[in-house]
Amino acid sequence: MPNVPPSWQQAASTAAFAVALTAIMGVALFVTVGMNPKSHEYSYLPWYYAAGCAVAALFFHRLSRWLDRPAPGVVPSELRTTTEK
Repeated sequence: MPNVPPSWQQAASTAAFAVALTAIMGVALFVTVGMNPKSHEYSYLPWYYAAGCAVAALFFHRLSRWLDRPAPGVVPSELRTTTEK
């Protein structure tokens, strides 16, 4: 039995990781806007958006890692002894 999560789980993990990367790009965007605002009307809003994107990136990265976990009770092939194979 291979130590691979189901295909839906891999797809969900990949999608969550993509959202995490997009949120990281949002952090970069909003920090840049916060450092050099085009208008003073922005005030602290870009910094709030950057913090929100950072929290979202952390959440979706952890979700991606959680979805990519091995199936319970399955020993990875690297840890099996030669007699078990």
